[in-house]
This record gives sequence, structure tokens and C-alpha cells, in this order.
Amino acid sequence: MSSIVALANAQSYISRGSTISTQDDTVAILASPNGAFAGGFYKVATNAFTFSIWFARPAHKTIAWTANRDAPVNGKGSRLVFRKDGRLVILDNNGTTVWSTNTGATRADRVMLLDSGNLVVMGLDGQNLWESFGSPSDTLLPLQPMTHKTKSWANNRTTFNSSQYGILDQKGLFVASDKFGFEASDLGQEVMRRLTLDYDSNLRLYSLNSTSGNWSISWMAFTQLCDIHGLCGENSLCT
Repeated sequence: MSSIVALANAQSYISRGSTISTQDDTVAILASPNGAFAGGFYKVATNAFTFSIWFARPAHKTIAWTANRDAPVNGKGSRLVFRKDGRLVILDNNGTTVWSTNTGATRADRVMLLDSGNLVVMGLDGQNLWESFGSPSDTLLPLQPMTHKTKSWANNRTTFNSSQYGILDQKGLFVASDKFGFEASDLGQEVMRRLTLDYDSNLRLYSLNSTSGNWSISWMAFTQLCDIHGLCGENSLCT
């Protein structure tokens, strides 16, 4: 019920020429049609916000994607602007552009959050001119191609170089073009999932319990954390 209330004032899309300002707390600006995802200014610290996409159903609003992770904006006067030239931009309170899409001088018509969790700048003909799936942060969602680098949230020095094409399907099966693959322990169940590169550099597949709203690990790249190179630091003994 809480997620429905939180999304009550969210829009289905942002039209060209719109400006939306930050508020005092995490507030949904956009909602996917199925209600699974929300997008808006996400409070990450006192008076510091990022523009993010999050899972709407867990009470803690788990982030799936962030535009300006390395440059949070001020909570007073910062804004999201879908410019008339077709660019979606984030401005800090002093007017500085901290993030922008490359959709200037295009026939961009609206910004939408799809049921998949993909944020898209859409043209008049319905074509995706830009999409968040093309620039992941630390998380990959089902049906999102693994063709870009994914960076863990807490450790910017660690990257998972995912140059091989692959897709995680809705049932928890992942297959990449280099024959690498894995199955979730709850394979086959229609549940919300996310593949996240965590702060300890381990890649984990999480499944959402729709009843409790909690995430559980259904697969991980390293079952023994001491197998992760450099996790304990130099001249350390991992136990």
C-alpha cells in the first residue's frame, strides 16, 4: 500500500520543455506503468540528491540506476529539465549542468520510465533516442544487455568489464556470448531481480520477496569472499 501512495503523484512521462525541482525528501517524479519502478530525486545525504531509478515496492526503495552518482546536487533549487532542444539535463542550484543526455538537436518528444526499469528519451516516432540501459551504474536489470562497464557503488576503483554480450531473463537465467552462464537458485519463478556489483567487488543476483519486501541472494560470482583479488588489501591475511 505504501508504494501505491508514494507513486500517486508520479507522472507517466515528462514532456519537452518541462522543469522539475528537488523537494525535501525522496519523491517519485516518474512511475513505470506496472508500478514496479519509480524515478526522481533520491536523497543520498543531508541536502544532497541524485536523479535515480529505484524499485518502488520495497519500503527502502532500492536504487537500480543513477544519473549523477558522482555529482549529487543541492536539495534547494536543483532541477531536472527536459530542454526544448531535446536534452534531458540535471542542474545544480547555481545552474551548473552536472549531467546531460546526448539528445540535443533531435526529435525528442518525451521521457518515459518503462516497465523494465529502463528510462528512455523517446522521439516522435516512438524510437528510443537515449536509454539508461545503455549506461548502467552498479546494477543490471532483466533484459538489459551486458555490453558496458558496471561500477560498484562504494568503490570507484573497481569495475566489472562486461564487454561480452549477455542478457539476464525474467526467470533468472543468464547467458553471455562467450558461453558463460548461470542460473538463479529460484530459477523459473516470476520475481523481480537485479544483478549488482556490490561494494566488496562481488557480483550478486538478488531476488525480491514480494511479501516481505526483502532481497535474497540467488547467485553470486564468488561464494568464498577471500577468493576476490585484493579484497582484504595489501599484506593482509583473509580468513
